[in-house]
Amino acid sequence: VIINGDTKGRHLGNVDRALENVLIPQGYTTFVASPSKPSVSHDHYFSGDREGIEALLKQLEERADPNTELVLYTTGHGVEEGFCLESDCKTQDLLARLGRLPFDKKRVVVMDQCYGGGFVQLFSSDPKTLFTSAGSRGEADICQQIAPYLWAPSGEVPDENKDGAISWQERFAYAVEDRKISSEPQFVVSAGYVWEGKPPFSNKVQDIADEAALQQALGRLRPGQYAVITFSADWCGPCKTYAPGFEGFASKGAGQHLYLKTENEALAEQWGVQGYPTVMVVSWRGDRRVVEDRNAVPEELAGFEVPLEKRLSRKIEMAEKIEDDQARAVALRGIAVYLAEANLGEKAVALFDKSIAAAEKIENDQSRSTALSGIAFYLAEANLEEKAVALFDKSIAATEKIENDWARTCALRDIAYYLAEANLKEKAVALFDKLIAAAEKIKDDQSRAVALRDIASRVRESGLSDRIRVPTK
Repeated sequence: VIINGDTKGRHLGNVDRALENVLIPQGYTTFVASPSKPSVSHDHYFSGDREGIEALLKQLEERADPNTELVLYTTGHGVEEGFCLESDCKTQDLLARLGRLPFDKKRVVVMDQCYGGGFVQLFSSDPKTLFTSAGSRGEADICQQIAPYLWAPSGEVPDENKDGAISWQERFAYAVEDRKISSEPQFVVSAGYVWEGKPPFSNKVQDIADEAALQQALGRLRPGQYAVITFSADWCGPCKTYAPGFEGFASKGAGQHLYLKTENEALAEQWGVQGYPTVMVVSWRGDRRVVEDRNAVPEELAGFEVPLEKRLSRKIEMAEKIEDDQARAVALRGIAVYLAEANLGEKAVALFDKSIAAAEKIENDQSRSTALSGIAFYLAEANLEEKAVALFDKSIAATEKIENDWARTCALRDIAYYLAEANLKEKAVALFDKLIAAAEKIKDDQSRAVALRDIASRVRESGLSDRIRVPTK
C-alpha cells in the first residue's frame, strides 16, 4: 500500500522505484493512492483526495485476510500539512486507520516524509511489525534522503549474509551507510516479527571476557541491528535468576540482534554500570540505553530512540561542515529553531549566533539580506525579540545596498512582511510606508503600478490593510 501525499509530483520517482524494484518482483498486490498516477504498472490506483483515500481504505479493509503480509509506504510532506492530499486531511487520523488494517503474517512500515519518524510508537507497539523512517521524532528535514536507496534494485543492494535474498535490514544498511543524512534514521522491530533469510547472529547468548572482546562483538553490528548486553557478577544471586529469561529473549529473537553477557566487573564499571544485573541496549551507531524493565527487552528494542541532545549534536556537526555560507546558515538556523521548540534556550541562542555568523559571510547583498531576515523571523518566533530586531535592522541595511531598484524593493517588501508575521507591527508599518513612498517616485507608469500592486498584496497578507493605505490609481 503506497500513499503519496505530494501534490507536486516530486516523490513519484520513489513510488515507481518501490513498485518496480521491490513490491512487484516480490509478488505483492499493489495499491497506490497519489495525486498523479505512477508510470510503473500496478494493481489498484486511487486519487489522492479524500474520496480516493476513503475508497482505498474501504477496499483494504474488505480484502484483508488472516494470511495478509502488509507493506505500508507513505511519502510526502508529513504531519504539519497532512499528507497534502487535500487541505483538511488529518495525517494522524489517516495513519491511525492504516495502523488498524488487519494483517497476520507481518507488517513493514516505511515512512519517508517530514515528521514521519514521530509515528514510530503508533506502529511498533503492535507485534510482528518492522518500522523504518528516514528521521526521528520532530525532524522535518529528511524527505527523500534514503528512499531512492531503500527502493534500489536488488542487484545494487549487497547481500551481506550471502543467503540469496535481500532483507529489509540489508536494504536499510545500504540506504544509510556512508551517506550524508541530516537526520537519525530509524529501524525498529517489535516482538514476533519474522525475519527474511539467514539471521546475522546466533540465537544464543555470547560470553564476553573483556573490553577488547566487547568492542570486537559490537563491531559486527550493521545499520538496523542492536546488541543487548547483560552486565552480571558471579556472586550475584538475582543475576543467576535472570539468566534463563535473558537466554529466552535471545532464542526468540531469531538471531537478528546480538545478545551478550559479561561478568567482568571492571568492564561494567567502565560502562557506568551501578548495579547487577544491568541490561543495556547498544545501537549500531554506538548509542547506549539502560533497560529499565529487564523483563521487557523486546519492548525496549522496539522503543529504542537516540537521545535528543545526541541527535542534535550530530546534526550540528554535519551542518557546520557545509562549505557554502548560505546553505550552512539555513541548516544551522533550522536546528536552532528545533532547539528553541525543545525549550533548550541557551543552546538555541548559541546556534542562532553561528547561523548569523555564516549569513554575514554571504557576499551577495540580496542573498545575505534574505538569509538574515529569515533568521530574524525565527528569532522572533523563539521569543528572542531583542536579537530579532537588531538582525532585521542588519538585514534592511544589507538590502539597501542592492543596486537594482526592483530587486531592492522586492527584498524590502519581503522583510516588511516578515516583520509583520513576527508581530513587529510598528517596524513593518514604517518599512511599508517607506516602500510606498519610493514606489510612488517611479516614473514609468507600468513599473510604478506593478510595484504598488505587489506592496498592496503583501500589506493584505500581513493583516495591515487597516493601518496602511496603498495608492490604487
